Amino acid sequence: INTVGLAIGMAAGFMILQYVHYEKNYDTFFENSENIYRLKQNRYNNGELSTEWAAGCAGVGPSMKQDIPEVRTLVKLTSSNTMLSYQQRYIKVPHAYYASEDFFKVFSIELLSGVDSAVLSKPYNAVLSESLAEKIFGNEDPLGKEVRLNDNWDFSITGVFADLPENTHM
Repeated sequence: INTVGLAIGMAAGFMILQYVHYEKNYDTFFENSENIYRLKQNRYNNGELSTEWAAGCAGVGPSMKQDIPEVRTLVKLTSSNTMLSYQQRYIKVPHAYYASEDFFKVFSIELLSGVDSAVLSKPYNAVLSESLAEKIFGNEDPLGKEVRLNDNWDFSITGVFADLPENTHM
């Protein structure tokens, strides 16, 4: 009984350590991750904190970049559930992001195709993860092809990036 209890305790301890290590390493795979910050917005009602979320008002980022010299680059991200279609095939994308053009300059995500300074340089450009590109296009080269977003807008594929690890906020 003592040996079994010790083994179960050690196994539980190692699982807890592994979980803590996983959680503490969120987004640390980005180069210069210690200098990448995420704005947080708090809402107070009657002087008490009522809501906290990782978001900011649209004007805060540009004002910070203008007024604080230490802010070198600003990236705006908005997440969305979306539906992409290509040749009458529809694919639900639960975590799509709309990003400003400096995204790949700040986040060191490996581009498998496309050029980081150009992939998001124009409106209606899209960059897909490797797994999503494969799901939509199979073995075809997706560059230059168009996907339809929510049956409303056409986006031109300008790049494909390597899939991100699971311990990321993106």
